[in-house]
Amino acid sequence: MAVDTLSPPRPVTAEELFLMPDDDRPVELVDGELVWTTPTGYKHGHLVGLVYGALQDHVRSIGAGEVLAGEPGFVLRRSPDTVRAPDVAYIDASMIPGPDDELRFIEGAPDLAVEILSPTQSRASVDDKAQEYIAAGCRLAWVIYPQSRTASVWRADGTTEHFPPDGSLRGEDVLPGFELRLADLFE
Repeated sequence: MAVDTLSPPRPVTAEELFLMPDDDRPVELVDGELVWTTPTGYKHGHLVGLVYGALQDHVRSIGAGEVLAGEPGFVLRRSPDTVRAPDVAYIDASMIPGPDDELRFIEGAPDLAVEILSPTQSRASVDDKAQEYIAAGCRLAWVIYPQSRTASVWRADGTTEHFPPDGSLRGEDVLPGFELRLADLFE
């Protein structure tokens, strides 16, 4: 996804971003600056659906937390604010907003953040985003690279692992028992 920054002279807050009119163009907030992104294409949307579906099936089977798609906003930092929107996210039940907060961005990082590299994104920018999630308290971040059919995993303990096309993404201690073979995503 191509990125272009356009911000007013002062930092924008997460609350101001939330109240901005929706012009159908995705936007994130990085250190108080608006970062506009380009909508994705078919393949990206298809992969997001497959990852969401696999995670949702597992989460329902174990009765844990919630899986989110549609680029939900997570406030990762304050002053200046950073709001990031993963392609897919898992949050533990303790993070599910109550009725008064469900129409706001989620405060804090998801337990699992999933990013799928789109043709207009650089690998470095999406890898940096995964590291941002981890720095903000995310326990596990996956980045899927459709072009090479590979993936990388960042963990809260600071380790990173790269998986070849015949590798599998696992839920580890975040979603025990979950496994998604990369080959299944690209059949």
